[in-house]
Amino acid sequence: MFMASANELWNLDVRHLAALSAIAETRSISRAAEVLGYGQSAVSQQLAALERVVGQRLVDRGSGPRPVTLTDAGEAVLTHARWILDRLDMARSELSALEEGSAGSLRVGTFQSAGARLLPRVLAAYRRDWPEISVSIHNEGKEGELADLVRGGALDVAFVEASKVGDGMESLDVMVDRFVALVPPGHRLAKRRSISLHDLDGEEFVDGAIGDSCAAKGEQALRAAGVSGRTVVRTPDNPTRQRLVHAGLGCAVQPGLTVEPGLPDGGVIVPLRDDLHRVISLTWSAERTPSFALERFIETARAELAALASVQLRSLRP
Repeated sequence: MFMASANELWNLDVRHLAALSAIAETRSISRAAEVLGYGQSAVSQQLAALERVVGQRLVDRGSGPRPVTLTDAGEAVLTHARWILDRLDMARSELSALEEGSAGSLRVGTFQSAGARLLPRVLAAYRRDWPEISVSIHNEGKEGELADLVRGGALDVAFVEASKVGDGMESLDVMVDRFVALVPPGHRLAKRRSISLHDLDGEEFVDGAIGDSCAAKGEQALRAAGVSGRTVVRTPDNPTRQRLVHAGLGCAVQPGLTVEPGLPDGGVIVPLRDDLHRVISLTWSAERTPSFALERFIETARAELAALASVQLRSLRP
């Protein structure tokens, strides 16, 4: 007999290891066959195949009523066989848990307004249905980074503006987010049920940060409407922008999702008649198989946000 080479060890079959383990437990080839649900000849063949692979005799077959015993080589192989079989059982249990939603994890990316207004609603419903799935949240650090993180595999899914969904990505549009105007209390437009962008001609403005896509979109729309005015202050923080408007520093044009309707010092919200909006999407990689956790998150977001989107404008009315 000789020791198998590394290449020959790749011919090992899990059934060979299961046969050796069952023989060690029952000390009988026939009883091992009963435990495994095979014929006795099949177990004998699996044992013989294992001995050929390792190049040594693994059992001493007793005669008559004498039990089958393992050789020293058999005991050595059995230790590793049981470890391998245990690991496979653990893998099977983990896969079953993932499939049933009783285990798993999800990494979600979000930007400021989606994190404040959309994600809590979705996560509350998601956690009710799948409480064993661990969720971690990544907040956007700079404009446009979330799609790159999803594409690179650092995130499983992210809320992004639809314009940022690129090649190699799947997406689901979850909301058409219409822009609104914010004006200070007592402003000439504060009691209007709706206005057009042109009604803001000559005003001073509180805007988002330079380079922010929403701020740029609003400023471009104002210019296209022939509105003259100047930006007096910029801030990337949505509630701060509302408070600055409330304090009388100027007006603002921003997506409705960035506005907190119940903010007591958040200015007066006035809907716009102009068709100015952005589309918000969920995006995930098209090149990786979606996990159970990801598929359930997408389903939950679709259901929860469809209802939210339908009442968004109504909730923003004063």
